[in-house]
Amino acid sequence: MAFPNSVFWHRARRAIASGSPVLLASGLVIAGFAATNVKAGLGLGNALVWGVLVLAILLLLFQMRAEYRKRTYDPTWVLKFVDYFHEDTMRSVRCHASDYLKTNAAQVANCESTDIDDLLDFFDQVGFYLQGDQITAEAAHHAFHHWIRGYWSAARDYVRAKQNDEPCLWEFVEVVFDMTDQIERERSKGTGVGLLDKEGIAMFLDEEIESTCGSNDEDQADDSAVQ
Repeated sequence: MAFPNSVFWHRARRAIASGSPVLLASGLVIAGFAATNVKAGLGLGNALVWGVLVLAILLLLFQMRAEYRKRTYDPTWVLKFVDYFHEDTMRSVRCHASDYLKTNAAQVANCESTDIDDLLDFFDQVGFYLQGDQITAEAAHHAFHHWIRGYWSAARDYVRAKQNDEPCLWEFVEVVFDMTDQIERERSKGTGVGLLDKEGIAMFLDEEIESTCGSNDEDQADDSAVQ
């Protein structure tokens, strides 16, 4: 797995960023105090001072931990993508893309579909923000793991074929799959992870068709009835 796609390093960057300037400055002051007083012994007065310093360190670590959790579950960007993913426009794209992938499963690498392209463009944008630490792996997993696993399993050969001509095309789609799959492995202890097999892909596409195309068909039927 590529180095940048590691959840470990993603979290390490977040932890570093969670240390505010106040935390850094306070840590330097505490370190300086400790260095200048380490030879003073631990009399009663010094013991009280050291107790205060230890308490200050614990409070600073608590602040850092709180900031880390806030960044981990920050919904600012991921909610924008979630809202768009479930809008009628995107539901229509998902409907046609999943139907096309199901119909052309045997030769998907040789196909052309603007709906699949639009769907991959969407996940590529999610991956771009994920790679840039604007969306966390945990948030992306919560919002999109089910869909990225299904669509990446079904459309991976389609992506690879297009990347033969444009190597950087949809380069961040696999990032979304890799990162969310790592979170899934942590939480499920190895079950329900990795790519779907053929049966799993077919089941996923059937579910997508039913959940996205079905509502569109009902809307069209209602419109026809009104007319």
